[in-house]
Amino acid sequence: HYALSLPFLAFAHVRPVLDKFQRIYELQNRERRSFRDVAQMWQTLGLYEYTQRTLEEVLLVGRGRLSMLPSLITRRFVDEFVAGVTRINYNQSPAKMNALAGLVGLTPVVLGKDATLSVVGGNAHLVREILRQSHADLRLGCRIETVSPASTGSGYALGTTGESCTASKTDFDAVIIGTL
Repeated sequence: HYALSLPFLAFAHVRPVLDKFQRIYELQNRERRSFRDVAQMWQTLGLYEYTQRTLEEVLLVGRGRLSMLPSLITRRFVDEFVAGVTRINYNQSPAKMNALAGLVGLTPVVLGKDATLSVVGGNAHLVREILRQSHADLRLGCRIETVSPASTGSGYALGTTGESCTASKTDFDAVIIGTL
């Protein structure tokens, strides 16, 4: 039905992007590398151009400067297969999302679940664990009445009200306020 589209997608598009993407772990863990901004990180990994083009453009036109290979992927394949995956994962069409996000999102579909990592307990567990290990003081359901300089001279004092908050001010090194 899709001829060579699926294997071509896997080996000409998804695999090279995934290989470059996974270099981040080596750069950060072994080389202790950091980046001044996200664009520098993508450029270092050789992925910046994928952030500047749509998934549809990369798949239907080919990778342009990224490769000398022509694209063997058909419009029908993009409309039926790729769009199905991107709409489920991101609620976006291949014509609207950048190629990097789209190709990474296609990884488990075209390369199989062994090509991806997963978090035991789901992604929400990752956020909970990061908060736990950071020793952050997370306060949900609090109303922030005031943010002012702390009396200690550094940090911030919060004036809060709410069922899960104390009415007294508490000093913090940093404050992040999120709303619904």
